[in-house]
Parts: sequence; structure tokens; C-alpha cells
Amino acid sequence: MAPTAPPELPSIAAILTPVVVRLPPRQQRLLIAHAERQAAEMYRSWAAQVDEPERDGFLRCAEREEDTAARVEPSNRRPIRSAAN
Repeated sequence: MAPTAPPELPSIAAILTPVVVRLPPRQQRLLIAHAERQAAEMYRSWAAQVDEPERDGFLRCAEREEDTAARVEPSNRRPIRSAAN
């Protein structure tokens, strides 16, 4: 019997884009930063369930997600400009 192909996953971007583009730029960035932090939490949860070296890999992924969230999240120090500006 031939191996079966894994099911195709839905495109997260295709699902979320119609929602995100309706938001003002500041809220878009807050939403994306929140999603990045949620992903970091998921990686930490997975890290707690495995041994080394997998644990370190998941924890590095969580760090990257937190870093991305910090970069994306709007700051009160700089204005956010829309794509039209």
C-alpha cells in the first residue's frame, strides 16, 4: 500500500487577511503581536512535554516569536502610518 500524502493545511494568511485589513494599522499590529505571543506560549507548552534537544528548539522558537511580537507591536514613541501614507 502506497503512503498517503498528509492533508493540506489551510492558509492562515488567506483566512486572517480579510479580518486584519479592516482594522486600523495600530490595531493590525496589536493583533499580530498578540498572535505571535500566543504562538510563543504554544512553543513553550510543547517544550515542557519533550526532552533535550527538542526542548531547546521549541524554546528558541518561542524566543523568536516574542522578538517578532516586540518588533511588530506599536510603540507610543513612533507613529504608525498606513500603506497609503
